[in-house]
Amino acid sequence: MLTPETTQSAIMFLISVGSLAASELKERWSLRRLASAAELDLSKQEQVEQKAEPVIRELLSQKSNDDVRRTLDLVERKRALIYDAQREKLNAEVEYNEGRITLNMLQLRKEKCDQQIKDKLTEIEGDLSALGLNVDKQAI
Repeated sequence: MLTPETTQSAIMFLISVGSLAASELKERWSLRRLASAAELDLSKQEQVEQKAEPVIRELLSQKSNDDVRRTLDLVERKRALIYDAQREKLNAEVEYNEGRITLNMLQLRKEKCDQQIKDKLTEIEGDLSALGLNVDKQAI
């Protein structure tokens, strides 16, 4: 049985992951609900906050609270690595603007960070899928 705290944590993770996918991958991630054809667009915070709880409860009803909590903790660590890569990209731009690195070095660092972000979001998608939260992706 899921606790309200775990359900709320799942909702907040989905909001942040949806925002990251939209900003970094230019993809709209939607959560497909099992009992109906309704989708929950994870890049729209208001929609997720209003409609996510019954969807989360339905999709995670067969999972234990411990399984959900472990997966959310794993997703949190990966999300932190994404934030680190975003900061690294910003720091590279600052270094370039200050003349400490060349344009070529800036581009290489940004490409490396973009790949790290893409890899982590792919891993997060797999983690969510293992919980039964299947994500549909669309380019935006």
